[in-house]
Amino acid sequence: MTTSDSNTNGSGFLPEGYEPPSTGGNYMKLKEGDNRVRILNSPLLGWIRWEETPEGKRPVRYPMDEKPSVPDKKHFWAMLIFDYLSNKVCVLEITQLTIQQSLRDFAKDVEWGDPRDYDVTIARKGSGLDTEYSVRPSPKAELTEEIRKAVEATPVHLEALLQGGNPFEEPLEVAPKNDTTPI
Repeated sequence: MTTSDSNTNGSGFLPEGYEPPSTGGNYMKLKEGDNRVRILNSPLLGWIRWEETPEGKRPVRYPMDEKPSVPDKKHFWAMLIFDYLSNKVCVLEITQLTIQQSLRDFAKDVEWGDPRDYDVTIARKGSGLDTEYSVRPSPKAELTEEIRKAVEATPVHLEALLQGGNPFEEPLEVAPKNDTTPI
């Protein structure tokens, strides 16, 4: 078998600089390196655990005041964000305490204040149990017209997560317990 590839990545198996395409999903997965986002609403707060089902592992989420009595639960924040890499509105679910603490600290800081007033960059380094996260704020700035239009074009109902629903579909009968309305 002959090949006429002009690959120069060593093995020639894949083109140099190849990156797999993003899945295009509506949930942001923090990639290695910098992840610049604009937070668009107050976080939906709750608890998450994973259950084994015939379809594989699935998340089960509980409202903040319904803390499950199982040991494998984690506290989560779910937020509507604008992801600058994909250039779209997504849901970002955060269970990492370092990210939650950083955003809480910025919110309490007199000079930074509400994290919806500026972009933040969440840096991810490492993998598995050696993964580290850091959060950096950008200078305060108004939402761009591009982001405003993206928010208007993307109806999201975060409370659906607490009912096992899809936040990008019509909402289930859920009474919101947090201010999760996008700005």
